[in-house]
Amino acid sequence: MKKVKLLLDLEPEVRIFLKKENKIVMGRGTYLLLKEIQKHGNIMDACRALGMSYKKAMKLIKRVEDLINEEIIESKRGGAAHGFSKLTDVGLLLIKIYEKVENIIENSLKELELSQDTSTNN
Repeated sequence: MKKVKLLLDLEPEVRIFLKKENKIVMGRGTYLLLKEIQKHGNIMDACRALGMSYKKAMKLIKRVEDLINEEIIESKRGGAAHGFSKLTDVGLLLIKIYEKVENIIENSLKELELSQDTSTNN
């Protein structure tokens, strides 16, 4: 997310969590994992790209699936050449929701920065 400088050199910090029934379903780490799985087509390469253990990735995926009672990854085992993992429609929807919230926040921060610029120029 873009850093914004405010008056008195203050910087807002926002962390996004998608929650269900007051339980965190997904944060930035899970979002990045889903994006990397989408990019690489398998969980192991996604883990390597993020410097994340396979065990941790599987825990994150299982947690999300358990909390929303939906599968977010479809996988087929088969070794280096034949296995794959891809996001289900629900997994893709989670990415879209996260990115939409992130865009809303970034646009709000831009507005805050612009309004501050005009107020300091008076």
